[in-house]
Amino acid sequence: MAQNEVQPLPIEQAQSGLAGLEQSLWKSCADYVRERPTSRILVTGTERGCGTSVLAASIAVNLARHLRYPTVLLGTDFLRPSLATYCGVPEDPGLSDVLGGSVKLSGALHIAPGLPELRVLPSGSKRSPLAGEFAGDAFKSTLAELSNSAGVILIDSPPILTEASTTALLDSVDAVILVARARVSLKADAAEARLRIEGAGVHFLGAVLNRFRPEFSRSIG
Repeated sequence: MAQNEVQPLPIEQAQSGLAGLEQSLWKSCADYVRERPTSRILVTGTERGCGTSVLAASIAVNLARHLRYPTVLLGTDFLRPSLATYCGVPEDPGLSDVLGGSVKLSGALHIAPGLPELRVLPSGSKRSPLAGEFAGDAFKSTLAELSNSAGVILIDSPPILTEASTTALLDSVDAVILVARARVSLKADAAEARLRIEGAGVHFLGAVLNRFRPEFSRSIG
């Protein structure tokens, strides 16, 4: 590799194994953000292990690298943080530290290596989420500050059906992508998740069936 050549991000090295990011969903996502000066998109799952972090990182990298959109990738899973791993940045400090007051936002934002259009605010120091913190002033002011410098904010969250903190995030986003896992997630759970999303008045951008086998459909209607 030449001295000035940038190493691919971990998520880019793994994308050949990604089964979830269909062209139709990517086009829908790209069209959606083109139509809005600022967009906040939540990526959540029906349960843990669906691959939301991988998908969120993949979409963020595509928006930043191919569309040159100033993008922020935001982690909100304080119990099982993994987002930073896919972007080649430290896991902390991050959002949990910002909300806890131990670090300022500027000290927790990381630029993805070789991709200045993408900044990552990882989940941060591992802890349990506090009741109501994603509906509180500290989180909302953090989102507002991020929106001042980024066209798109991709939010990676815990499962919507089991985590009250994720439901609270619906009040702060414009659209949601739902991720399910092939041969694990139940259709009834996916339907319930969509009802919650649309019941909150949030645009349902699409659904992805991750870890599929070729004989199965990739997406959930």
